[in-house]
Amino acid sequence: MLTAKKLYGFDDVTIIPASISDLTSRNEVTEDINRLLWVSPMDSVVDEYNAYLFYDSRLNVCLARGVWKNLDLESIPPVIISLTLEEAQGYIHKSNPMLRAFLNGYYDRHGKCRVLIDVANGHMVQLFDLCRAFKRLEYEFELGVGNIANPATYLEYAKAGADWVRAGIGTGSRCHTSSKTSVHYPMISLLDEMHSLKVKGGHEAKIIADGGFRDSSDIAKALAAGADGIMSGAIFNKTIESAGKKYVIPKKNGISLNLKNSVDNELARHYREEGYIIEVEYSGMSTIRAQEKYNGNNKKYEEGFSKRNIVEYNLEECLHEINYAIKSAFSYCNARTLREFKQNAELALINNLNNHNRL
Repeated sequence: MLTAKKLYGFDDVTIIPASISDLTSRNEVTEDINRLLWVSPMDSVVDEYNAYLFYDSRLNVCLARGVWKNLDLESIPPVIISLTLEEAQGYIHKSNPMLRAFLNGYYDRHGKCRVLIDVANGHMVQLFDLCRAFKRLEYEFELGVGNIANPATYLEYAKAGADWVRAGIGTGSRCHTSSKTSVHYPMISLLDEMHSLKVKGGHEAKIIADGGFRDSSDIAKALAAGADGIMSGAIFNKTIESAGKKYVIPKKNGISLNLKNSVDNELARHYREEGYIIEVEYSGMSTIRAQEKYNGNNKKYEEGFSKRNIVEYNLEECLHEINYAIKSAFSYCNARTLREFKQNAELALINNLNNHNRL
């Protein structure tokens, strides 16, 4: 069946400022922008060693599936623990004693459990049942689920008790899903329709736009379209603090540097300060490498891939740029808070609808 409607992504829209704004400076914006940012559960972004750096910057940190097995409960901050579908079922059915012991210890330390059921296909009926089961537990769970690419699915999760839902399938820069399966819903339309359903139904579940963010402009558009937060891997992978393996480009001013292997973050920072270009590995969690590492499965099919990005900034510089830009967008739209920004920001279609250089 063909649905005759137009759907829009980041490159199809722009934000129209308010006709009059009583804000005299972006400094009047009161929203904590860092709290709107979610770090993607990718092992080339965060791991058990650097998670506290991102958490201390007030970011919502999601660890990759399987990393919980390496955590020290005495020192790890209340980051979000990603579970596979099988692990979530094992916890509910009490068939995974190792996970139950870990989450019970996490609760004892932090007073609640922050969990993401991290699956590529968030439309499976088992997930709705799991949400209801987690919410019936005696412990308090902050529960995230997804990903989804159908606006109506948001309603099912909101009714099932999910605290936040990841929106977007195939949007990530290291994801093959859309190109291999053609399953996709352009982000701006997806967020706009989900937000309309949220407001109409008076639901509390947050909408977290996940994947495909290139810069602060895309972040502003997603928030204006209805997202309660955005999740990115690539933006944070390009920080010198990220968990991705770092490589020094061989030459500086024509002088050869014979480093063939990866270097640790401290050494990478040193060489970057000396003027060398640093590359960082960035890989999708649906690669065969990641599946074998965390699931123990010898997979023969993957919907993710790896590449190297250039390290562009440290975490402080990254967050300064995002804060500066997003608060500027808020001030243009006469908004001090995210709620006001959603109300005041006007998204308009622009004339480059053939400019689909990415999904």
